[in-house]
Amino acid sequence: MNQPTFVVSRFENRNGSFSWRVDGRLNGVLIRRNFKSQEEACAEKAMLEIKVAQMESGRPNQIATFLTLEQVHDAEAAIRRLQPAGLSLLFSADFTLANYSKPAREMLLADAAREYLAMKERECDQHALSNAHLSGEWVALCRKVGPEGKSQRGGFPRALRRPESSGGRTIDRPPEFMPLGKWPDGR
Repeated sequence: MNQPTFVVSRFENRNGSFSWRVDGRLNGVLIRRNFKSQEEACAEKAMLEIKVAQMESGRPNQIATFLTLEQVHDAEAAIRRLQPAGLSLLFSADFTLANYSKPAREMLLADAAREYLAMKERECDQHALSNAHLSGEWVALCRKVGPEGKSQRGGFPRALRRPESSGGRTIDRPPEFMPLGKWPDGR
């Protein structure tokens, strides 16, 4: 593509005074602007050349926005993460607003494990669960969590401790289907 050139020249007005003019074409449109000083004309020429370079690259580098610099960086990072999946930032924002809810309250792992155990024991006392549920792997896991939120007495079950040996399952993502009596680690 022809590189449009902008020229700064000294120009005599009709009244006999001199000014500085920037001449050139931008997208086929004639640009002709007059300035009182050569510095102003040179600054305008530089701005027009930057505008041409931005239009040719298809990626304008300077966009007026109300976002802070940190928000712009966050948006750019989000777009880079979503691009391989073919998702837009707007789609992800709509999905998050429709589906995300804040936790009712935040608590330590040890407190959550105690609360979970107490709830399961109450359900068992009310005959909503059988005693077999209290001997399950998740309940056993909760009983191993100590007061600081760390595991005690033998640690976590191997299937939950090593994601690479359990097909990517971790404590945050339990197995979707597990045949009765069969664990991914062979137990």
